[in-house]
Amino acid sequence: MTRRTRATITEDDDSLKENVDVNTQGNGVNVKQENAKKGKARRVESDEEEDEAQVPSQPNDGGENGIDQDAEGEEVGDEEGEETPRRRKRARVNSVGASVPSSPKREQVQTLPRGDDGYIPGSIVRIQLQNFVTYDWVEFCPGPYLNMIFGPNGTGKSSISCAICLGLNWPPSILGRASEISSFVKNDKEAGYIEIELKAPKGERNLVIRRNISAKTRSSTFTLNGQQTTGKDISNRMAKLNVQIGNLCSFLPQDKVSEFAQMTPQQLLRETQRAAGDPNLTMWHNTLITAGKELKSVQERVKEEQESLRVMEERNAQLEREVARYQERLKIEREAWLISS
Repeated sequence: MTRRTRATITEDDDSLKENVDVNTQGNGVNVKQENAKKGKARRVESDEEEDEAQVPSQPNDGGENGIDQDAEGEEVGDEEGEETPRRRKRARVNSVGASVPSSPKREQVQTLPRGDDGYIPGSIVRIQLQNFVTYDWVEFCPGPYLNMIFGPNGTGKSSISCAICLGLNWPPSILGRASEISSFVKNDKEAGYIEIELKAPKGERNLVIRRNISAKTRSSTFTLNGQQTTGKDISNRMAKLNVQIGNLCSFLPQDKVSEFAQMTPQQLLRETQRAAGDPNLTMWHNTLITAGKELKSVQERVKEEQESLRVMEERNAQLEREVARYQERLKIEREAWLISS
């Protein structure tokens, strides 16, 4: 039978740094404790296993029975500053008690490469106009970041956006104004031009695109860095630089605001993907749309097959009932024939 006894030792002011000898008569354990602190109470426990037939031994005068050596050793370890399981630092847990995993390392988002001057390839570095709408001659040099143009009505703010569109070989229909490019030449002038300088990729020369417009012949010609070129070549270079004048999410003329407001959410999503998404995002989106249509077609065929199966099962059940009635009739006729015979 197991008996558990408890003993509490309290030390007075005069008992500092004295040795305490505790003798256990049952097993002769001697626990020596040194350097006890003032006013500290300890409670120790010990378990003694004794046979049921034996009589419990009595403690002597020199000590108390049942002091656990391991418990005392743990107390001493606490005094000496040793690390114990109780003193170990706990792991951080969340509100539900589960360990909080370390946050994964975020991948750094890649941005468009900027040159030493801060411009992104395809950015407008300079715009020069002559005999264009309201301007006799003007030159603008936009900065590499946000640019804003202020001015009263009729001072030529919209003329700058028109020059950007036409100078990069987009049709006048995008602007929603005149249908002929010759209409943008200033009144009483026979010709004018638009010159736009774009930031080229790193290590390449900037693109200086010039579009000469003739009001007399209603035609225009292009030059690239002083060399004669075609409008198709200009369009191909704009595609490589991802310049999207025809995208209302990246270039919104004043006369196209109402058209932009009438776009469906699906159209807005497509245009936003083209303007700010990965170059392959539109292709992936089209693949998903095609796969979705195929899935819908397969689901419709499955539904038709399930309906056909249901009709056939009903017809089969009806035929089974008719067969059962026919067999019952044959049985009755046979019994009637046996009775009559």
